[in-house]
Amino acid sequence: MGNPKVDQHVLLAGWLTKKGSANAFSSGNTWRRRYFTLCSSAPTSGPTAGPAAAPTPAVLRYFTSDAPAALQSPRGEAPVQPNSTVRVLDTEAALTENGLSGKFLGKRLLAFHAAPPGNGERETARSAFILEADSAATMHAWVTALSEVIADARQAVAGGGDGGGVEGSSVSGGGKGGERRGSGGPHQRRGRRFTGALERAGLCGPLGGPAIPAVPGAVWESPAFIDLLADAMLTQNAADRRGAALATGAPDGALRPLVTSSTEVARALGQLMMPTTAAESTALNEARQALVSLGDLALVCPAGSCDNQRFLAWLGQIVERVRNIPRGRSLLLPGGWCTKTGGHPLVYAVHRKDTTFSLAVSNTGDGLKYHPTEADPLLDGFRAMHTIQLDDIEPGVLLDSSSWALLYRPLIFPAPGKIQAETIYTKVLPFLNKRPLMASVGA
Repeated sequence: MGNPKVDQHVLLAGWLTKKGSANAFSSGNTWRRRYFTLCSSAPTSGPTAGPAAAPTPAVLRYFTSDAPAALQSPRGEAPVQPNSTVRVLDTEAALTENGLSGKFLGKRLLAFHAAPPGNGERETARSAFILEADSAATMHAWVTALSEVIADARQAVAGGGDGGGVEGSSVSGGGKGGERRGSGGPHQRRGRRFTGALERAGLCGPLGGPAIPAVPGAVWESPAFIDLLADAMLTQNAADRRGAALATGAPDGALRPLVTSSTEVARALGQLMMPTTAAESTALNEARQALVSLGDLALVCPAGSCDNQRFLAWLGQIVERVRNIPRGRSLLLPGGWCTKTGGHPLVYAVHRKDTTFSLAVSNTGDGLKYHPTEADPLLDGFRAMHTIQLDDIEPGVLLDSSSWALLYRPLIFPAPGKIQAETIYTKVLPFLNKRPLMASVGA
């Protein structure tokens, strides 16, 4: 195995404890500290490289030391593919699936499978990394980074087949010989993949002019950047394309985009260089802490698990956090629903007043048809309001776990997205403050 390419970018690096693989020389029960690097995809430069060059997949490598990669060879590596998966091992079922006993429950474990199970026992063992992080933040960072490069790999396939370029939204696989059909317009370029969040959103590159080089770690590489600053520029086709790029392909991944966005925005708030007053500094710190807490909750939420015991434990945690909100303060909670192939995240903001609570529901995608519309001068038309606020909720409602059970059931038990959204918007939300949803808009 060779060293990392000099033109590859290291997205994340650090020490993790890796479980050994069972073979003729090892029982597979040993755990060793290894230095891991996650390198982003980058086309290999050279005389043969060009617009049609196939993108090099992102690679997860591990070493015995943290010396520069040029001075040592990796002990192992695995390419990140469209069918790769990463998950937190926080249930007995997840541990069992990965060959671990229940005694590991509660540890900060994650599993990365470069290839899905079922490709042969030997091949599955070689491509599976069972890792333990030193802290929840470290585990959070690795799961987020791996989820992002998996999404990029899926977008590369969805956007252009074998390293191809972007095709129209009417692409299908029904052509003769498996060829794809697109709009065939001037913006359709073969031989180039999306490389960043701006391109995935359709704001540059094949859909919007000159391409902007991908800069790992840059603020504009986060989907949250598009939502905050360029949302008015998104067409429906661009929004659908972005959704495909962030798709996880599994019910337990419904909240991963939320984990990514909350992490990136919290990190940006923590790196602000502008001078602030004491009050502004306090407000920024509180916002950052709220986003970090939101990401942590989203990471441990049993989304798509269909596990009643974990669901009950999760409800108890939510009720306890709501009960401890000081008057005049707010709490951010993950929400949404899951389907068999993924799902859609929402954000719930609970605010405690003197005698009542309010609940704000924020949505940037599926389910916006249930939101009211507002005039938008930039679009020269109307657009859906992303947030609905429900006021005058009695304390007994939000301090009752049965209310949260109704709201979170669509996130724990997969079902068709249309049914899940309808349940939340037409049944559960009106129940909370005992008024029709649209009656809360002008309140």
